[in-house]
Amino acid sequence: MKRINAFSIFAAVLSLSALSLSFSSPVQNLKGTVRFYGSSPFIYPGFETEDGKKYTLEVPSLNDFTLDDLSSHAGELIELTGKKKGKRLAPHSLPDGHIIVESYEVISPLDKDAGQDTGESD
Repeated sequence: MKRINAFSIFAAVLSLSALSLSFSSPVQNLKGTVRFYGSSPFIYPGFETEDGKKYTLEVPSLNDFTLDDLSSHAGELIELTGKKKGKRLAPHSLPDGHIIVESYEVISPLDKDAGQDTGESD
């Protein structure tokens, strides 16, 4: 009897582990821009992909960059590497889900000098 119960518990734990692994999202690369959503003073950064999907950004505390670091690149074309999580019914959630950002690379930075007069004449 005890042997059957132990086997049943082991089989249940193994099944649950396999089930949870099947729902985990693979790491993906997404290109797009960081944008701000909401109304002041309650704005929050999100990510809009090149095909128009909008995701809430999450940056784990173990990363060597923060959400503020990532947000400083708003409007620039960047490539994120991360895992998608499902949609949530919560404040500060965008319609296509959440992305847990593992890394990012700026593809096309903003030209911060564009439109500034250097004072030089031809």
